[in-house]
Amino acid sequence: MEIRNLKNTPLNAIVTCLSESFANYFLPVPTGISYWEQRFNGARVNFELSFGCFENDELVGFIVHGIDYFNDRRVAFNTGTGVTSKYRGKQITQQIYNYALPRLKEHGIDLCMLEVIEQNEIARHVYEKIGFTNSGRLLSFQGTIQPPATSSEATVQEVSLADLEPEIKKKDHHYSWDNNLNGVKKLEQVHKYYRITAPGYQGYFIIHPGRNALIQAETSKDTKESYLDLLYHIQHILPTVKIINVHESRQDFIEAIKQAGLSGLVNQYEMRMTV
Repeated sequence: MEIRNLKNTPLNAIVTCLSESFANYFLPVPTGISYWEQRFNGARVNFELSFGCFENDELVGFIVHGIDYFNDRRVAFNTGTGVTSKYRGKQITQQIYNYALPRLKEHGIDLCMLEVIEQNEIARHVYEKIGFTNSGRLLSFQGTIQPPATSSEATVQEVSLADLEPEIKKKDHHYSWDNNLNGVKKLEQVHKYYRITAPGYQGYFIIHPGRNALIQAETSKDTKESYLDLLYHIQHILPTVKIINVHESRQDFIEAIKQAGLSGLVNQYEMRMTV
């Protein structure tokens, strides 16, 4: 077996390996090339600093890294790890990290991050052996937003990302890798951006219409009541919605999401390792 970077590996070979690796996963994993093109673009993937394990030139395991700054640190974010069923139990993930870490360090990376599904204890233990530690819990939800008994009269205006950027920067620490400002910018053309002005608060929200996804949602008050009102106005634009990776510390937002009738999806642990 040989480990090398993925800069010369066709995307369809990576997606084929990914699809086989996640065939019996906790959630259905998309297999379309266009989905992964967009997903990897939003995750700021650098294939020169992503690595695969090859057997007779066939990709049998991989780690795909997004490379960017996150809270002022240069980070390699593991946006996908996969090992095909035939090669499980051979410590492929550990071998790839052993190969990758010195090369990441050479390129100025000082922190590795990833997210792992809460129920995936096998993967979590593998990452812990490599050196990752749990840095927080991320919750996800989906469903149809139920309007509250009362709501405000508000003005909702579609705007540009540039219009919202100063406000986003103030709250960017709320968001995980895929949904922070740098990720939003990479998919600027597929998102829609809205500012809301309501009695007692102002706010904004960002949606990905093609995925029915609420990417960011903020109010100036940061209260359950203001978030619930915001969700009411969002449901006029995106009634059925998916909200992923809400940090467990955002209790007022989480309570509003639950009160709006959304149910929980799988949750994840965010894990970090200093390089």
